[in-house]
Amino acid sequence: MPQQQEQLATPESKVLEHMMETGVFDDLRLKILKEMKETKSLKEIASKRVAEELKKGELKEKVAKLKSGGDGAAARVRLHKHVMEELRKRLEKEMMDVISDCTWKLMYSGSEIGNQIDAEVHAVFLSVVANELI
Repeated sequence: MPQQQEQLATPESKVLEHMMETGVFDDLRLKILKEMKETKSLKEIASKRVAEELKKGELKEKVAKLKSGGDGAAARVRLHKHVMEELRKRLEKEMMDVISDCTWKLMYSGSEIGNQIDAEVHAVFLSVVANELI
């Protein structure tokens, strides 16, 4: 059975497998995450959308209640958790789409990380091809 899997493996899957096994994939992923965290436009979009959602109906009332400081600490903690969970539900898909678009732009913009990804993939691809020829 392993022999059949080897025959079905494409050069692309072998490159990805090698990058994952050697830790290159994780290193690049962490660098992308670091750059994404520093992306000002992404932070601005997220802040704007959270502010917009907090001004709507039920959440607006709950935020006002939190700011008033009433109902005791335990109730405020529960209310805060509820507000945060509601924000996550409302914004998760939209923000993941924004983050995905931003990530792809970062990788293909000719940025340092984009160039590094290109160089790493190319080097691993050449290594995989060379090993197959031997």
